[in-house]
Amino acid sequence: MMERLSILYSNHVIIANHLWYDKLTRRSVRPEKCTAIINYPDPAYFQGAVIPARTRKRSRDVLSGTLSWHQGLDMREAVAVLRARGSGT
Repeated sequence: MMERLSILYSNHVIIANHLWYDKLTRRSVRPEKCTAIINYPDPAYFQGAVIPARTRKRSRDVLSGTLSWHQGLDMREAVAVLRARGSGT
């Protein structure tokens, strides 16, 4: 209800990614009133790094940000995928 009221009184809605764009345009906002402005790095601006050979048996995963189901990630599924790949998680 609050989402619909907020959108009703807005001129335009800016969404942080296409997952939310799809979700909101399905449930509460017209596509022409909504814009997705991606808030993560564009890989075109970053060069790949040479990764040294693994010296440990376990991996270390580092994330700067949030891993949340509502953002399209199921942590149980992600951990299962990593384990299946043998990442030592």
